[in-house]
Amino acid sequence: MVCLSCTSPGYRVTADATSCECSPGYYLASASCMPCGKGGFCTGADAARQSCGEHLTTKYATAPSVDACITLPGVAYVAGPATAAPCPLNTYNAGGNRRNCTECPGGLVTEQEGSTSVAACSAPAGYLYRGQQAMPCSVGTYKEGINKNTRCQTVFDSEKRVTGAEPCPVGTFSPAGAGVCSPCPAGLTTQAPKSSSAESCLAPPGVGYYTRGLLAGFTGPENASAAQPTTLPCPIGSYKSGWSREECQSCGGDVLTPAAGSDSSDACYIPPGWGSKSINDENGTTVAASKCVNGTFGVSNPHFGLSPTPCQACPEFTTTPDAHPEVLAIHGSDYTALVSPMVFTSSANCSNLPGYGWAHGVASECPEGYYNDGYNLRFISPAFATDSTDCVPIFSSVDPYSSIAFSTNSPNAGYAVLMPS
Repeated sequence: MVCLSCTSPGYRVTADATSCECSPGYYLASASCMPCGKGGFCTGADAARQSCGEHLTTKYATAPSVDACITLPGVAYVAGPATAAPCPLNTYNAGGNRRNCTECPGGLVTEQEGSTSVAACSAPAGYLYRGQQAMPCSVGTYKEGINKNTRCQTVFDSEKRVTGAEPCPVGTFSPAGAGVCSPCPAGLTTQAPKSSSAESCLAPPGVGYYTRGLLAGFTGPENASAAQPTTLPCPIGSYKSGWSREECQSCGGDVLTPAAGSDSSDACYIPPGWGSKSINDENGTTVAASKCVNGTFGVSNPHFGLSPTPCQACPEFTTTPDAHPEVLAIHGSDYTALVSPMVFTSSANCSNLPGYGWAHGVASECPEGYYNDGYNLRFISPAFATDSTDCVPIFSSVDPYSSIAFSTNSPNAGYAVLMPS
């Protein structure tokens, strides 16, 4: 006999299609398939009903597996049904999920375990409640118990002083008699606890304070406004020393810092191959940096500080490879792409000009009857890597230094070049 379907709810056809058995979500009781009921799960067939545990339940009465078990209000799921437990102090969970409990915000606490919502979070003794945040009572005031009182009371005797105020923490202040610590505005902070006025709120070293909001191109905190005062770590190329309400100062044109948030002009630097010079304008004297090119070279290592370090000229009768495009035999955008990454950091990057030889660190004009193609201070072949690049006779049959064919070397007037047969 083949069983095609089961008409009663809670039944299904067996795998061999010969009879009916309990569907998942149901269990066999008194020869009938019964719904599991909330708080348990049933895998079907002849399996017994299983409980989710003391602190868990199910959303429906026909849960088919342990995966349907969810927390009761005020319970943490932890690692599974076997470990579910009431939410610890200062946490809460609304239930109906498989999550752990959420910590109360802003330093708030709960009076007991098993809290079911953030409404159970209150301010502890010595703190007042303000916008889901616990704020310490200022010196000379107190608050007793765990509650949502929004004001601290003035101290009238020494006993209350014990259960009362704590010093305002860093980043807050409290004027005399205010009874509450107020946060510093616009991202400012204080250097120490127990600040008593808003004037104590300052921007720390490496952080600028902008009374007119963010400058163009600056990226600030997510809640920063382009029109409201705000603080911002000094961008690369700027710095601010000390605690103040001042903006960051620029290191100078194209002068860098290793990272944002620099707190001293000593962090300003120019990279290798660059130079700097003083610029005088209506704002005073500043420093401007630029890459050393066209016959000059810059510092060999990063140069820190704001003392001017000008580009140095190559030795007489030498220049850098970027000064003459014809040497590179390319033009236009190809030339620009080639020379842009070049960095000249010492006189060793300078090569002799055409018509000049190089010997022992000095470029000298070739005497009459001798020539040098130039730009051969850097030896390509190790075979010719000596300490000099001399001028050679115009009619020399061997020119180890020249990259130009013999026939291009013009003879003196009245002479002809005799090619070997």
